[in-house]
Amino acid sequence: ERGINAMAESLDQAKAREQQQAADTLFQEKLRARITLESIGDGVVTTDAEGRIAYLNPVAEDLTGWKLGEARDRPLTEVFRVIDERVGNEREYPLHVCLRDGRVLRHESRHSLMRHDGRRFSIQDSAAPIRDLEGQIIGTVVVFHDTTEMQHLASRMAFLASHDSLTGLLNRHEFEVRLHQVLETARSEN
Repeated sequence: ERGINAMAESLDQAKAREQQQAADTLFQEKLRARITLESIGDGVVTTDAEGRIAYLNPVAEDLTGWKLGEARDRPLTEVFRVIDERVGNEREYPLHVCLRDGRVLRHESRHSLMRHDGRRFSIQDSAAPIRDLEGQIIGTVVVFHDTTEMQHLASRMAFLASHDSLTGLLNRHEFEVRLHQVLETARSEN
């Protein structure tokens, strides 16, 4: 009887050690994931299946102007306010497509993010569904970064390619291109 009880106690202890090891491993993986998310140079926002914010990394807090404690459980559209740069109007972020269809969204078009304080800046972003072990969508992750400086540099380079850097006037090549376009338009429209 003592031998069986000792064996049962030994099995219980082994089971407890195994559970503790599993809990320690899970904690380490969770810590590693959190440190990774907080170290990424892009803004990362996660939502639940209803599109309510669950997490903002520090970059997302900085870019949106919202702290995680203020943003948690708010709809993504309240915190992540997107402006279509072509028309200047706010538009709803198409998170529902990601949640409903399970598709990854990538936006290459020009749009801005309006911070909590009203400042705007250009962004590039993508959203992907988060799935559980059974494949059910349980939320989304939105990743974005500020492209304002890159777009400013691209505009500056385009300007310098067609204008004289000293006077700001059209350079010879651009003048000839535009003159050719005007002459073609005049010919085609009599």
